[in-house]
Amino acid sequence: MLFDEHILLWLHLPYKKSHLIERLNDLNISPEDIDYIFITHAHFDHAYGYIYEGKTKFTKAKVYVSKAEYDGWNSFDENNTDRPFLKAAKKIALEFFAAAKDNMVLFNFGDTLPLGVLAIDAKGHSPGQTAFQLGKVIFTGDMIHNFPYQFVYPDHYDIYDFDQALAVETRKKIIQYSKENKLIFTGN
Repeated sequence: MLFDEHILLWLHLPYKKSHLIERLNDLNISPEDIDYIFITHAHFDHAYGYIYEGKTKFTKAKVYVSKAEYDGWNSFDENNTDRPFLKAAKKIALEFFAAAKDNMVLFNFGDTLPLGVLAIDAKGHSPGQTAFQLGKVIFTGDMIHNFPYQFVYPDHYDIYDFDQALAVETRKKIIQYSKENKLIFTGN
């Protein structure tokens, strides 16, 4: 599929540590050329590349975040966990939401987003992680951390999963959905 618009499915590492802008430049695309950014989840390594010195260079892009992700991090009480990662993850998510607030579009699972991208519930790794399906390809973000291992042994969870039991359930569901629909399955 070819489109006249430019999309990014995630922004990866923090801006200063990422090679995203360099790779875009290699394609003769500037950050201002990006029309849509689809965020699988608001963790440091998937959304923080949007922020550079408190602002963004993706000034034109509409930033799509699931309502479940937005509400989940905003309502999460970091004082009720003994997992330091989750405390840090909330802080980062809220910084990302603040930076993207003027361009953020919240969606529900099952919605069809621009360019026909289907938003699929992939909660577990984060409160509202989304898998995105475009045609016969499904982009799953961090639903599987160690692809060769967790694809074969989906019952094994990662220490970074927000809800470890739900992450296992979701992984099995999305793997089965991908098989049934003969989708090309991509992970992080």
